[in-house]
Amino acid sequence: MLEKLEFVPCAENEEHLARHTDTTSLVVGSKVLEGVSKDDISTISRRFDEAYQALIEEKGNPGRQVFALTTSRPIGTDALVPIENLDPSKVFEIVREPGTRGEAKIKVAIISEKDMPKTNVVHAVYGPYGPTGKGGNYTIMFGDPGAPFPRALPEDAPQAQKDMNKQFKRYWDSHVFLITPKELEYAIEKMKEHNVPTSTVEARQKFFDHSPTSPIIKEYNSKADENAMNMGSVVLKDYNDRQIQHV
Repeated sequence: MLEKLEFVPCAENEEHLARHTDTTSLVVGSKVLEGVSKDDISTISRRFDEAYQALIEEKGNPGRQVFALTTSRPIGTDALVPIENLDPSKVFEIVREPGTRGEAKIKVAIISEKDMPKTNVVHAVYGPYGPTGKGGNYTIMFGDPGAPFPRALPEDAPQAQKDMNKQFKRYWDSHVFLITPKELEYAIEKMKEHNVPTSTVEARQKFFDHSPTSPIIKEYNSKADENAMNMGSVVLKDYNDRQIQHV
């Protein structure tokens, strides 16, 4: 058994999780829907926490683990879709979160808030926090869980690591983030702050403002990742009830 991880609960990663669980977040990616309370998210987070804690007790260091569950009604935006489901002429690239550890060049397509698809699928990714001896939640997202972004590797990197990096690249070459006009405006602002060219992106923005049609040409609904540990389903009560029951 590997040295046992010290577990860090989701609550201590709240600032990072806010990009997905705060309805006011403008970072590109899936978002929780209006009407889903913080208590709802906390309850779901605790369920994921308990599952990873159980793995730590069993294995000491279970490594990276993806969990999935479904809810009885839509809980978030289904914002990450295969490129084949979109009009290719409406797909372009931006730099997401420039100047941060999460900086990455990604494919996006603009969509109005009213046309944004919704999902009842929730994924959570857990794992060790580097060499710290601690581990816990990396992120929670709605819909497709995505994949790590490929990164520059040294020539002498292990072949297994290079193969994994190629796998990540193939994923991101074939997937696109749906981005709302407000999210795009925020992304442009951040790109300008870090001297990333924005003229092409702003041209896309103006074209959409003139002709705000959906880029979706084939409906897509995310499903729980077949490689994830499936946590079953969660029944969300009425929006005004603010309670969750496990089934």
